[in-house]
Order: sequence, then C-alpha cells, then structure tokens
Amino acid sequence: MTVSISFVKQLVQDNKVREALRIIRSLLEVIPDSPELLVLSGRLLLLQDESDPTPLRTSVEAYQEALTVDPTCLPALEELAHYYYSIEPNPALAMHYAQDYITQARETIRDLEGIIAESLGEPPSPK
Repeated sequence: MTVSISFVKQLVQDNKVREALRIIRSLLEVIPDSPELLVLSGRLLLLQDESDPTPLRTSVEAYQEALTVDPTCLPALEELAHYYYSIEPNPALAMHYAQDYITQARETIRDLEGIIAESLGEPPSPK
C-alpha cells in the first residue's frame, strides 16, 4: 500500500489521529532517519489525549530526534520553540529554539540567494 503525506493529513482532518499516527510509526520503521516523519509524528502525538502527559514528552523526543538527524530541521526547531513557549512554559528553552530557528532560516535564505544568483550568472553576494 502506498501512503502519501496528504492521505495522512486527510486522516487527521477526518479526526482519525490514531490511524494517522499508526501509519507514521510504520513508516518510521522503514525510514527511521526522516526528519519530516519525525516532526509529523510529534505533531500527531500532541493531538492525543491532553490529560495524559506521555504523548507530550514523546512529541518532544520526536522533535529532538529530528534535530539529531538534521540539526537544520526548521519544522522541529519551530515546534520545540512553540512547545516550550505554550505547552510546557520554559522561556529559556523557547528562546533557545527560536533563536536557532532564526539562525537556520537566515542561513537557508543566504544559500538560496546564492543558488539563484548562480543560476542567473550573477556573482555571489558576500556572506
């Protein structure tokens, strides 16, 4: 069975979060080093029963694992900044992840500007 991210998102919209999470976990068994799947797993875990703190901690672990795989994973940095700002308030950690997000986003923009300039035959701008 071929599964697409849009199919999983549709399951979530249909309030079938457990099924969507089951599919993502199955995919992670095959592709354990996918930052995208890890972040999606974390997001789905946050949609679980809010009275149980286990999914909350597990979602943080999923985001941190995404950063272990790819330290520049903007969605993981964004989710961790949000988590520590809104869900489990820790201003220092929220600021840490937000600053890392901003730094990585700026580097990504500079890289893209260089790629575009090169494709246009323009000299790269100084860093």
